[in-house]
Amino acid sequence: MGTVTSSSSETGQGLQRGRKIGRKVAFVVLAVLMVFVVWQNWGQVETPVLFMTVSMSRGLLMLLILAAGFVLGQLAPQVLKSHEATIDSP
Repeated sequence: MGTVTSSSSETGQGLQRGRKIGRKVAFVVLAVLMVFVVWQNWGQVETPVLFMTVSMSRGLLMLLILAAGFVLGQLAPQVLKSHEATIDSP
């Protein structure tokens, strides 16, 4: 009987591939949930912003907050790295 051996690099590559697929699946599931939640909350709402009141749909407000959170989440690591670099430099 032959034995099947796999090297650790093959196992690592398979694990990385599984993580990539898992991230894609999680992203699709979250996107579908967000679309569903926005669709359910399409009624008008008045939102105070600084010194004014803005009237828009609740779904649009949720999308704007989601987009702002995504942008801040992408920028935060870059800002933190540059801040650490300035602190560490003599």
